[in-house]
Amino acid sequence: EHKKVWREYGPRALELATIAKRARPRDPEALCAYADAFFFSTSTRGVLKAAVSGSGLQFKANAKELIAKCPTHDGGIGHCYLGAFYLMAPWPLHNAQLAEQHLSAAHRLVPSRRNSYYMGVLCFRCGRLREAQDYFAAAVAAPCNSPSEEDFGDFMAREASDAIRECERRMARTE
Repeated sequence: EHKKVWREYGPRALELATIAKRARPRDPEALCAYADAFFFSTSTRGVLKAAVSGSGLQFKANAKELIAKCPTHDGGIGHCYLGAFYLMAPWPLHNAQLAEQHLSAAHRLVPSRRNSYYMGVLCFRCGRLREAQDYFAAAVAAPCNSPSEEDFGDFMAREASDAIRECERRMARTE
């Protein structure tokens, strides 16, 4: 359902965001709009294809530009983008250590719902269930830091609650 929307509107959104970025190259909102539009426009091709093509390299460059020009904007969104990229990318691009470096940097800036949730996902995927459970609990309790977080804040709270139960289930099996 989402891919259909992204496929239909992504190219136009990217075109407009490119114009905004060129007109306001240091404006955090323009940079974020461009990074978002680029992500949604290219994600319809699939994560693997995007990650190993020039699209993956451009996505990383967009995130690095956000970090360089506005590192604290939207709770460290550039770090979130780069951390999520390294966490979810397929081999050989996957790098849990770099993912943790960037997601931790965002969480240190603002321990918001999104940043706590992403840390929970990282720890869960790395098998650190107790730590994941703590981050997921923090995500449920934390407020959203920005309008962009509020867009999917309820989703993250639901997913974090489910993840807490999954952590408990998995830890009980290993005891």
